[in-house]
Amino acid sequence: MPIFKELLDLYDFSRAAKIRTYQRWYAGTPYEHVEQYIPKKGNIIDLGCGWGMFANLMALKSPERNVYGIDLDEMKINWAKKTVKEGRTNIDFAVQDLQNVDLPRVDAIVLYDVAHHLEEAVQFKVLETCYRKLSSGGLLILKENDVEPLWKLGISHLVEAIALGFNVTLSSKILFRSREDWSRILTEIGFVVVHNEHIKTPYGFFVPHSLLICEKRN
Repeated sequence: MPIFKELLDLYDFSRAAKIRTYQRWYAGTPYEHVEQYIPKKGNIIDLGCGWGMFANLMALKSPERNVYGIDLDEMKINWAKKTVKEGRTNIDFAVQDLQNVDLPRVDAIVLYDVAHHLEEAVQFKVLETCYRKLSSGGLLILKENDVEPLWKLGISHLVEAIALGFNVTLSSKILFRSREDWSRILTEIGFVVVHNEHIKTPYGFFVPHSLLICEKRN
């Protein structure tokens, strides 16, 4: 069965959920591209998981992954929990505030289109928490909106403004950064940036995407 069909079937509990799944998958969001960088086994946390689409994709792609999705938005987590159907033992979801998140030690942490929703001080706090809670050799996967080309950055701001207006997101401020800026911050925290990529079309036809894979080394 194609992976999108498996993913869509998890959201068959409401028409709105299925429409949202279609919209996210076909809007140029590079889920499958990013997923290939996730460890195939181990304990993985998706911070700011939203409706749980990427968390579910990771769990579907490898039964040896134990995936735990966290988000502040209770409504989104309620939707995500409905996808944890009978027999699905390698995924779970919970409501937590990223500013005060309580994490176990894990093998990988994903921040997928989350960091730009956080204020600057909170960005640093969350990234430092990620570093502390990763096992030695663990990976931080940071997927963000890139800042180039400028016309796509403008569309990114427009999309976020619309999301805020329709209460799709709880954040009140958007802080996009360049890949160079993210790399500098992550290096200062202690990470080794092993992959730094501007994700090209067909992903991100209207919105620019960046991906940084960061390793915690002793």
